[in-house]
Amino acid sequence: MNLKVKNALISVSNKENLTYLLKTLKKFNINLISSGGTYTFIKKLGYQCTELSKYTGFKEMLDGRVKTLHPKIHAGILHDRQNKKHNRVMSKLNFPAIDLIVVNFYPFQKIVTNTKNPKQIIENIVAAAGRAPSGANQQPWHFVAIQDLGMKKMIREAAEKEEQSFYTGGASDEWISALEPIGTGISKPHLTEAPWLIIVFAERFGKKTDGSRRKNYYVPESVGIAMGFLITAIHNAGLVCLEHTPNPMKFLNDLCGRPDNEKPIMILPVGHPSDDANIPKAAKFKKPLNEILTVL
Repeated sequence: MNLKVKNALISVSNKENLTYLLKTLKKFNINLISSGGTYTFIKKLGYQCTELSKYTGFKEMLDGRVKTLHPKIHAGILHDRQNKKHNRVMSKLNFPAIDLIVVNFYPFQKIVTNTKNPKQIIENIVAAAGRAPSGANQQPWHFVAIQDLGMKKMIREAAEKEEQSFYTGGASDEWISALEPIGTGISKPHLTEAPWLIIVFAERFGKKTDGSRRKNYYVPESVGIAMGFLITAIHNAGLVCLEHTPNPMKFLNDLCGRPDNEKPIMILPVGHPSDDANIPKAAKFKKPLNEILTVL
């Protein structure tokens, strides 16, 4: 399919070299859509640009946290250009196609260095995870960030109770033997020592406004991608995490007040490594590239 680019959505934190891109876009008469600092930057350079809230007809809200979350943006990006039904819907709603998206990764390390607000850092990390692609764009995930020590203690107690069952008969001897080189055990002090816990929930099915079920597609794959985004964002912020998956984890729904259609997937303690932190030797072994990559 040959795609002619007519409209470009631009939102970047690092505006270095953006000038060169804008010159190229102008050369091909591509309409620009942007918001916030990027919009101001483009206008100061003398380029025509439509401000995002004017484009959608809906002002940004919640201190700028909700800008592009609008059907006109999502439909413009996600509709199938070769699907006649999609094109009819877009035409009926007068929604133009958005053919090009220009973004870059949020400057987490700079934010961590300059902010004294840990909550803002965690929010930025989760916001990055929330940008992950998902089946039918259903975004079947929910994240619970916990800093309250009392809550962390309850989660640790419940997790260690499940680990006690696991290590005293719940797991096979083969499984226990596989874990021995890594040094895991029943005690989970990191669940209370870490300044933050991020609990990842997978939404098994959604709920419509009338209370009926909405099918979510590719839930494990979508949530897996989002967790990859989440962990990458944590590391990019100069922080570390330790993935923890007690089994079963149903206790997390009750403790976190999450509905039954959500399944807890992982606990991520997040923070800076302690001075005496070390990585088990066995965990440093990684398969060589020729074992994990096939080039055809």
